[in-house]
Amino acid sequence: MKPTEGVRRIILERIGSTNDEAMRRLLAGEPHPFWVTAARQESGRGRLGSTWVSEPGNLYASLGLVRQIPLPILVQLPTVAALAAYGAVLRVLPDTLAAGLAIKWPNDLLLGGRKVAGILAESRSLGERGTAIVVGIGVNCRHAPTETRYPATSLAASGVTVDPDLLFDALAGEMARELAAWDEGRGFQDQRRRWNAAAASFGETITVRLPRETLVGRFMGLDEAGYLRLVTEGGERRISAGDVFFGSDQQEFAPHG
Repeated sequence: MKPTEGVRRIILERIGSTNDEAMRRLLAGEPHPFWVTAARQESGRGRLGSTWVSEPGNLYASLGLVRQIPLPILVQLPTVAALAAYGAVLRVLPDTLAAGLAIKWPNDLLLGGRKVAGILAESRSLGERGTAIVVGIGVNCRHAPTETRYPATSLAASGVTVDPDLLFDALAGEMARELAAWDEGRGFQDQRRRWNAAAASFGETITVRLPRETLVGRFMGLDEAGYLRLVTEGGERRISAGDVFFGSDQQEFAPHG
C-alpha cells in the first residue's frame, strides 16, 4: 500500500483558508483523515494572525485528523510536520541546493536562509470524541511574498520548477511516513534527533517571541519532550510549542524563533 492510499484529498480551486475548511469539516463530523488543498487562498493565515500570501502556483495543503492524545504529546506534532515538509521539499531539490534547506524552529523551512515554507497547526477539543487537529503547510513553489517580517524565497527563485500537485504527492507520502514513525509519541526520539540535525541556527543566538515576552539566547535544539532549549543570560529555558499557542478553545501550536 502506498503511504497516500486511504487518505482522501479534497481539491478546491479557491477557498478562504484550507486550515479553516479542514477544521470546519472535522467539527461537522466528516470522516478523517483527509487533505484539503486549494490553488488559491483568499484569507490564508500564519502564526500570530499574520496573512499567508496565497498566489496561484504555490502549494496550500491542510491535513485534518482526530486523535485522543494528551497535550504533552500533541505539541510534538509541529516537529513531525516540519520533518514531513522538509523531506518533501528535499525530494525536489538538486544536490547543489539540498545543503541549504533547514528547519526554523519549528514551523518554517528555510532555503538559503530565506523562508520557503510555513506550517500552522491548530486544534480544537471535541470532548469525548478526542481532539480535532489541522496541520496546514504552504510551500512557495513559484511565488514568494516581498513585504514580510522574515525574508522569503521560492523554489523557482532557486531555479527549481515543480508542479504543486507533484509536491503534494511527496508531502502526503512524507507525512504518512512521519506520522507512522511518530506513533503518537512512541517514536519521537528518533524524529527529535533528525529534527536537530536539520535545524537552522543550532548553537547560535536567536530571538524567540512568545505572547508575553521575547527571549534571546543560544539555541540548543529540542530536548526529549520536544521543548526548545534556549540558554539565556538567566539560565536555560525550555519552551513548549504549547506555551506559544494553546488557548482555552481555539488552540494553535507553531512557535517561531
